[in-house]
Amino acid sequence: MNPYADKNYLHAKIHALRDQLLKRNDYIKIINAQKPHLAFPALISETDAEDYCKVKEKIFRNQIKKLLLFIESSDYCKDLFKSFLRFFETGNVKLLLAKAFDRTMVIEQWNNISPYNAFDKDLLQRDISLDEFKSLLGNTYLNNVIAGDFPSKYEELESRIDFYAARCFFDFSKEVLFHQRSIFQEVMLRKVVLLKIVWSFRLRQNYGWDDDKISSHLTSLYDFIDEFNGKAELIKKIERQMNKKFHQTSDGIPEVSDIENELERNFWAYIWKNFSRDFHSIHCVISYLWLLYYQIYNLFRIIEGLRFNVSPDIISKKIICEV
Repeated sequence: MNPYADKNYLHAKIHALRDQLLKRNDYIKIINAQKPHLAFPALISETDAEDYCKVKEKIFRNQIKKLLLFIESSDYCKDLFKSFLRFFETGNVKLLLAKAFDRTMVIEQWNNISPYNAFDKDLLQRDISLDEFKSLLGNTYLNNVIAGDFPSKYEELESRIDFYAARCFFDFSKEVLFHQRSIFQEVMLRKVVLLKIVWSFRLRQNYGWDDDKISSHLTSLYDFIDEFNGKAELIKKIERQMNKKFHQTSDGIPEVSDIENELERNFWAYIWKNFSRDFHSIHCVISYLWLLYYQIYNLFRIIEGLRFNVSPDIISKKIICEV
């Protein structure tokens, strides 16, 4: 397909798509339907509804179809859209990582971002050693994960995957016109700081790391933001805003999942608020992508909740959207 959509066309389409995003009431209806084929009758058959991985794969593909069309129809932000899809591919990479460490995953769902994928689904059918995993990453956008000393621990590699996927997305800002660059970087700095906070709690609570080890590891992953001059004060401000909710209390430190959910809610509110700041700026593009990310996240959370018979009330409390 020859590119035909310019910047203004794409911004207009994205504003229209924002209005079509699911609201809390829409999510509640999906939850109350109780069965995937009843919630998505035009997409999921009653037979397919029994395979929850297939359900999520079909929903995912349906959710990203507009992005795939944008990539084909416009040169504007094409690389940004491709980089965004890679956030979902990192879930596939983590499945391969689990295989390399001989870990059993409860859900083996593959996010199909073809034709822009770097990893093929047939890899799931193979036994993958740690050396082969390293080789698989070598010529991809995640080659930094294996740069330098190759980590021997699962959690070190998993955290590297998260940070370097964010770095790939962050690096797109170098292609943006200077007056748009600060907008993009401010949004992404918030996401990277969120990652840092979540992983510091995760390494402490789930893997028993001490503070010095956590600080050293995360600093090595976090240092790429130093390339973006003049952002030090903004980073400190964002860290203060996010960290202030999670100081030690009489009830103890909150669970990682609660911390992550709260931080993701705050980030969602920030991008929703800033979506329409300027029709002609990159705000609407980057904001829409993250709003779509959370819509996919919410739908996955609902499907997983239905699969494991979680109560509708608990599922609804995990949804990241308007209050």
